[in-house]
Amino acid sequence: MNNATKKLLLMKKRKKKISSITAYDASFARVAEQANIDFILVGDSLGMVIQGCDNTHKVTVEEMVYHIKCVEKGVKNTPIMADLPRVALKNKKTAYSSVKKILKAGASIIKIEYQDKSFGLIEYLLKKKITVCCHLGLKPQFIKSSRDIKVHGKTNKSAKEIIAQADLLNDAGVSMILLECVDSKVAKFISKKVDIPVIGIGSGQHTDGQISVLYDLIGISKKIPSFAKNYLKNKNSVYSALKNYNQDVKK
Repeated sequence: MNNATKKLLLMKKRKKKISSITAYDASFARVAEQANIDFILVGDSLGMVIQGCDNTHKVTVEEMVYHIKCVEKGVKNTPIMADLPRVALKNKKTAYSSVKKILKAGASIIKIEYQDKSFGLIEYLLKKKITVCCHLGLKPQFIKSSRDIKVHGKTNKSAKEIIAQADLLNDAGVSMILLECVDSKVAKFISKKVDIPVIGIGSGQHTDGQISVLYDLIGISKKIPSFAKNYLKNKNSVYSALKNYNQDVKK
């Protein structure tokens, strides 16, 4: 756990909500910092919102590094979390080499879309003193068809699986958990149960914080999820939109 995640952990303990957005360049990152967003995610969602692809599957480590460097130039104090792209998950050696490049570019937290078979990789990175956030629920890197896009944890079996994964990762020593499209009751339960911050996206209001794709917040994504709100509507600037989003999260 580094200084960035220590601050987020303290916010959880003090019951202060954590706000986050994705950003992919210096200009939007700078506005996010001015709006007091708590941390920025350089997501492999750039494959869709920047590159125009149908999914995130082909985003490369080099592309992630490029965008992290851009974001890093736009902020002074805001922590940066970055996705470990799907192509880097071939084996431990490839993953660790990729993680080092991402950290060198300016990220301080590595986000990994978690599968049970990747627990060994998580343990390996933690032993290397890497600060890790694990992504549960809907995992865009492993979507095969539109049928995979659903709320997770609605059945008893699915809820138990996600809760067990969260417990395992919490005990293993990851610094944060992200829940995407997880049933709100399950997300609330996990947030109360684990010691580390739980950040939600489309998982209800009872997590320790919220993260949103920037382009969803300003209404320009090609496919905007039903849970997203256009904060630029009736606002006169991106800054005021992000400030309003931040205030909503904090409330």
